Amino acid sequence: MEFDWLFLVRVLLSLVVVLGLAVVLLRFGLPRISGLQVNRETRLQLIELRPLDRQHKLALVRARDSQLLLGLGDGRVTLLQTWPDGALPAPAPARDTAAAGRTDFAGARAEIGP
Repeated sequence: MEFDWLFLVRVLLSLVVVLGLAVVLLRFGLPRISGLQVNRETRLQLIELRPLDRQHKLALVRARDSQLLLGLGDGRVTLLQTWPDGALPAPAPARDTAAAGRTDFAGARAEIGP
């Protein structure tokens, strides 16, 4: 039985063509079809997302000229606070509550205040 080299070359060329078309479609065609524009300036940006527990999260979002603090959970989104863009204070450095003698949540919460 003789090995058919021509068949192997055809299969490899077909594979290269199919992979090339897939790359072109994913790179250029799919964003146009789905309405996404890769280099477009977005008006909505997720700045930070923090889990509170297994079902609830806090999200800091920039929308146009505002920053929004959103509560996420139980299938709902709740607006908690709004700031003008740039008015949000810089994050405070992390404190070592254990070194300060506060290892329980209630004690740390009491230090922060209402």
